[in-house]
Amino acid sequence: MKIRSMLLATVGFAAMVSGSAVAQEGATVAFLMPDQASTRYEEHDHPGFKAEMAKICPSCTVIYQNANADAALQQQQFNSVIAR
Repeated sequence: MKIRSMLLATVGFAAMVSGSAVAQEGATVAFLMPDQASTRYEEHDHPGFKAEMAKICPSCTVIYQNANADAALQQQQFNSVIAR
């Protein structure tokens, strides 16, 4: 459940950023995926997200992490990027 919740939060944030007229220059955005079981995340979601962020905010940094289906690891990754 935690993995799914964080995925939805990430997707919601991405939608919020892409819908805004102005992105904060030099911001860091974390893209946290739940697992590698589906090739969709590695082959489509991550490259697509990174490409859209490059259009919206070329000076922004995108951090990509995959939790390998480990809810505790994804929580740790989430906490780590929030602490940055």
